[in-house]
Amino acid sequence: MSQEIKQAWGDTYLYSLKNAQGTQVDISPLGATIVNFFVNDKQGQQQNIVLGFNQPQGYLDTKAYIGSVVGPWANRIAEGKFPLNGETISLELNEGTNHLHGASIHLDKQYWQVASVTQSAICLTIQTQEGDAGYPANIIFTVTYTLNEDNELSIEYAATTDKAVPINVTQHTYFNLSGCHEKIVDHTVSIDADHYLKIDDKAIPMSKDTVANTAMDLRTTKVIKAGISADEQQIKLVNGYDHCWCLNEDKFALAAQVGCESTGIQLQVFTDQNGIQLYTGNALPGEIGREGKVYDAYYGLCLETQHYPDQVNMPEIAEQCIYSPTRPYTHKTVFKVAVN
Repeated sequence: MSQEIKQAWGDTYLYSLKNAQGTQVDISPLGATIVNFFVNDKQGQQQNIVLGFNQPQGYLDTKAYIGSVVGPWANRIAEGKFPLNGETISLELNEGTNHLHGASIHLDKQYWQVASVTQSAICLTIQTQEGDAGYPANIIFTVTYTLNEDNELSIEYAATTDKAVPINVTQHTYFNLSGCHEKIVDHTVSIDADHYLKIDDKAIPMSKDTVANTAMDLRTTKVIKAGISADEQQIKLVNGYDHCWCLNEDKFALAAQVGCESTGIQLQVFTDQNGIQLYTGNALPGEIGREGKVYDAYYGLCLETQHYPDQVNMPEIAEQCIYSPTRPYTHKTVFKVAVN
């Protein structure tokens, strides 16, 4: 294997996907993590547009799921409980009364197996066992990252299981299109959604509400600081955005766009999922990242394509997020970078 693709990184490796545009995405088997995402800005200067750490230990220590794949159930399940085949399943609780991002399974801190790798793609896989954190099945997860010449990073998730189980996997990279030189409050954002999920004080969805006449209306481009400073209860509950938008399209389509004026870098998110969680890093814990940067509130934002949070407890659509030996899980998301 070319030394350019694989390089030693602590006790593991980084695998570099590159294209002719000068874009480079470094993936680690630790957490199937996006460690670096280098792109050229409007001045032709290379910028790293994701938060991260110089060494693997930073990813083992972080409590913020920085850069990693999370699951088997990304986001929250209320009280960790849901009905399945006439039984009540109880999962481990790790955020007060919530089950969050798979709890102690920690896909973000496990070493995935590298199934295949080329100069433009890497496929990683991992298995969880029945009973882990309370999940009622054995699950094999696969994630494939592919970088093309159109500056599109495609992420394809797949999972197979031996019994019925809810699955909801996503990427928890924190983007900062300034090259991580400033907070994301001056970034712009838009999301193609007429509705969002209104949350309670435990961040569990209560209802599907219109975005109209609220800070949740991102159908036209908005500066993030204008939204997160709104005098609205939903914003104040979580000190910013940490909500799921109900995407208008029920097929693979453009879901969200983010931009940074200082670098000219824009990010488009395409997905086949029904929801996207915008998290503006409200509770980033002040960990020390690359170049000694302090990753505190609003230093990065996540665009987590997924099923709705707690969808397992929404009777009319719960079955859509239950997978089985005859119904494998698939999910495709594309992060496309452009420069203006």
